[in-house]
Amino acid sequence: MGHNYTKDAKGQDITLEKVQELFRFLAYGETPEGMIVKYPPKVGPRKAMSIVWFLQEQMDILPDRFEMCVTCKEIYDTYTEGGYNEKTGRHHCDWCAR
Repeated sequence: MGHNYTKDAKGQDITLEKVQELFRFLAYGETPEGMIVKYPPKVGPRKAMSIVWFLQEQMDILPDRFEMCVTCKEIYDTYTEGGYNEKTGRHHCDWCAR
């Protein structure tokens, strides 16, 4: 696997903001402005990240560059910030790694 697609089906970039929007929808049921979902999911951050991970690793739908900070539970782009702690096996955004 590992194709690291960077475009969606419409040819638009898959940005950090789009992945954050997907994450918030899955984790907290937050819907984008103008969208109405009768029964939005609210699976929590860990399960939402598992879905994002599956879409990255197994389905090759999302680029494999977005991670969830274990401290603040926000998605960040590993190409531009954050880090992975080899000792703990945890990801941290720049803000929380300070």
